[in-house]
Amino acid sequence: MAMVAILPVLRKRYLVLHDIDMTHDCRYVSTRTYLERHLKAKGISTIVNDRGRVGDHCVTWFASADNAQNIRCKVNNKLVQMLESADVRKSLGSRMEDIVANPDKKFSRTLLRHRDHGLSRLELTFYGSSLHPLAVYRDRMDDARKLLDGCTTFDYSYEQHWIERAELIKAMVTVYIPGSKVFAYCHW
Repeated sequence: MAMVAILPVLRKRYLVLHDIDMTHDCRYVSTRTYLERHLKAKGISTIVNDRGRVGDHCVTWFASADNAQNIRCKVNNKLVQMLESADVRKSLGSRMEDIVANPDKKFSRTLLRHRDHGLSRLELTFYGSSLHPLAVYRDRMDDARKLLDGCTTFDYSYEQHWIERAELIKAMVTVYIPGSKVFAYCHW
């Protein structure tokens, strides 16, 4: 059943569409400093002050919405994000398992394809309970990509990132429980 057809059924059951995410993966990486400078030069004043939460390799801003829909835009260095962030809804952990054992074969191929140059992800989150034609979402993604055109980027391999990240670690604790095959670690 198409999404448009199922939304009225869900509303009758008091379930509503909260948001839609759309992503675009890009070769090369940048840093928050360069991204912020570029966005400000392009007139973006809605940059979120979340550096303490997301670090130096991610920047978030809100796009102007002409259809009363809030649009959050985010660019991150995908490898660093997987190493340092659990999830936007959790405060501790990482997604390191996605690097070595990701069940999404397409994403695994994307990671491998960019290992020598770095991978940035542009993510748009469209908030609201209305569903628009796909062309509307694609147009907004194209707008965001054009906005970032000309931003300073770097050819930076995963190996270089791994070495850089490892040098920042002051201490680490790991726990492995063989019976349940649970592996957990924390670094700071």
